[in-house]
Amino acid sequence: MMQLQEHVLEAEPLHMFSITLIINQRCSLKCKCCTSYMNEYPIHERKDIPLERICDDIDRFFDAMDSVGTVTVMGGEPFMHPDLSAIIKKLLTKNNFGIISIATSGTYPIKKEQLEGLEDKRVNVSFSNYEHAITENQKKMMYQNIEMLKEAGISYTVGVTIPEWSVPSTLYDLGDSEEVMIAKKQRCVQPPRCMQVKNGKLHPCDFGTAQYSLNIGTYETDYVDIEHIDSKEELKEAIRNFIDQPYYRVCGHCTGAQGLTSKAAEQGYMDFKKPISL
Repeated sequence: MMQLQEHVLEAEPLHMFSITLIINQRCSLKCKCCTSYMNEYPIHERKDIPLERICDDIDRFFDAMDSVGTVTVMGGEPFMHPDLSAIIKKLLTKNNFGIISIATSGTYPIKKEQLEGLEDKRVNVSFSNYEHAITENQKKMMYQNIEMLKEAGISYTVGVTIPEWSVPSTLYDLGDSEEVMIAKKQRCVQPPRCMQVKNGKLHPCDFGTAQYSLNIGTYETDYVDIEHIDSKEELKEAIRNFIDQPYYRVCGHCTGAQGLTSKAAEQGYMDFKKPISL
């Protein structure tokens, strides 16, 4: 009976409601309260993740999963990645997810070759609506990009205008106890809905991804090393255990929302490496 129970547990499917695939860390905007903390990257770190690395991550992650609902492809600004079309085509070789949502501000010129493969019925380009916060030239670019997708027969949506954003957490270590970090994760609405694959690793959320990528919180307990786990079964078990962890060490950095901005997508800079003065 014990052996039968163990076999059932081992065969239990692994599903995720959504996963985000991060393909670069550079953007066409400078949103003051970006939840991906794009403004914190030094100039020499504002770059694209190599196509080969992304394709390997796609193979390893999706081959270990039973199903995923939505795959969000984002950066930064995904259309700044010259290999976006190849990335989408690679994703479309996998049959165990529902839809691909490419998250864009629409403010960077889309190249015609980047649209190859995007006409697939599983792909949607999701434009954020930042008209109230961007320049007239950027608005014009957004309209041109929307028209290009329309003419190409590619599915797209334009988001509703949001008047304000939450100010994201600061990044520094708060020195929380283990009990506090456990309580934070229990209250958090993000994992596992907001897990992110980036550059060979699975992170718990955009906050955890930023912590690692900015070399602020590079805790080994806070990611799954997709790149170095070759067995599908071992990777599946590692992901399952990662989801079920009582807390992530970066929970001890997270303060949650820090109030509201004067307007969504407000352009500018705020130093998240120190306490915020609103």
